[in-house]
Amino acid sequence: MKKDFTLTERAMHVTHCDNIGNNVRDMKENIKSAAFTLAEVLITLGIIGVVAAMTLPTLINETQRKQDGVKIKKFYSIMQQAIIMSERDNGSAADWLQPTAIRDEDGKIVDYNQAATLEIFNQYLAPYIKTIQKQQNTSPMVTFADGSTIDMTKGNCIDIIFDLNGSKQPNSFGRDQFDFLLCDSNYNERYLGKDKYFGPHSQATLTQQGRDTALQTCKTNPDTCGVLLLIDNFEFKKDYPHRR
Repeated sequence: MKKDFTLTERAMHVTHCDNIGNNVRDMKENIKSAAFTLAEVLITLGIIGVVAAMTLPTLINETQRKQDGVKIKKFYSIMQQAIIMSERDNGSAADWLQPTAIRDEDGKIVDYNQAATLEIFNQYLAPYIKTIQKQQNTSPMVTFADGSTIDMTKGNCIDIIFDLNGSKQPNSFGRDQFDFLLCDSNYNERYLGKDKYFGPHSQATLTQQGRDTALQTCKTNPDTCGVLLLIDNFEFKKDYPHRR
């Protein structure tokens, strides 16, 4: 039997329907106000892209600098340990690092005697340095697992050129190449400091004069930048003057 609604019930039913309709309309308005237009989305993405383009190179450069600092510090530690272990087995470095360059009557070097450099490396250093490749033509070149290399030349001291990325560019002092010295007792005090046999080029002079002098010298003589890095614990500070 069909039930008839009373007047009151009908009024309540109509009111309820009106409320539902109002709620639906309110929901639609809220959705409209919350939604982004295509133009707004594109503008937002464009801003994000610009910010990323401005900050990403800086972040990449900072990461690269930290990695480079770690590489140089690791190399420095490897060489120090190799000398310590070699001295334990072969006696003082002062004895086996004697100058081998050939000089004329005026004392000028006429032949760096690379064969002697190779002999020193093979006998006194190579057994204590873990590498993935050793090239031994006229002078020793060593490649480490991280892709860095060292190349050696003997003059007054053994010049050890540490290269962060091997043969890759830029191959420039202060940027990816750093000059270190291995000196005997005749030259260590002059270049490195008393009782020091290994260190960055010009360590004796620049470390005594302090960081400001080391920084200015690094700007004009990039082959001395290893001293600045040593002072800064092999961290490329923001004022480091050269970029890779």
